[in-house]
Amino acid sequence: MIYFILSLILLTFAYMYYEAGFLKTEHIRFTKRKFPFRVLHITDVHISLMFVKVHKINTQISKYKPDIIILTGDYIDAPSQIPNFIKFISQLQKAQHILLSFGNHDYKVFRRYPEAKEFMISELKKLGVEILLNETVAVNKNDKSYTFTGLEDVYHGISKDTLPVVEATLKELSPKDTNIIFSHNPDLIFKLFGNNVHYFLCGHFHGGQIWMPFHLEYRALRKEKLCKQGIYRGHHKFNGINLYISRGLGNVLLPFRLFSRPEITFIDI
Repeated sequence: MIYFILSLILLTFAYMYYEAGFLKTEHIRFTKRKFPFRVLHITDVHISLMFVKVHKINTQISKYKPDIIILTGDYIDAPSQIPNFIKFISQLQKAQHILLSFGNHDYKVFRRYPEAKEFMISELKKLGVEILLNETVAVNKNDKSYTFTGLEDVYHGISKDTLPVVEATLKELSPKDTNIIFSHNPDLIFKLFGNNVHYFLCGHFHGGQIWMPFHLEYRALRKEKLCKQGIYRGHHKFNGINLYISRGLGNVLLPFRLFSRPEITFIDI
């Protein structure tokens, strides 16, 4: 019996390690247009514990041809990981625009090593990446305007000093445009109501990186409000906003996933 149990445990760990590199491509369609505006959403890269091969991502980019790539945070856990993340970005097959915001893991590094933030932003800009920290850019396609607003992490980036900037940025959004917000932590959605926001893209929860029964991770290990309401991955309509929470690419703490495959997501708007 003991050998059976040990074998089962080893097989489970082997599967979890395999799943951590088993990419799943999600495709969410909010329009039936033949030529939609297509967004590729990538988040939670966690470059030191990411096992998805870049060529697999590029295969999907070649197939679905996104107009824009949005990255929503958690790339590094130490300054020494910045070159590997920059290499990852440089190897991605490019879209017309690449926009990026930071996550809680990134901000923890930046607070301890302020020079790391300057270096990372400088290297990303060399690759043509636009870093949006409480800023908006407009992109046009088929005579229609799409605005993309990158906001800082609601718990680790936004402060008393930057909150007025966030509020002012949101107030400038026009109902005539299609307005897409992207940030790292889904709890930001509680600050988005009444601001002409149509879509909100985020990550952070990893979809529950390692499955636990009865949602124990969200009940006992996390403080965020949204996940305690049972919203922690996938598409949801929340107070009139189309919310999408990606499971992300990489892993935290352990190189394992269970019933939560790493994902990239194409979103047709």
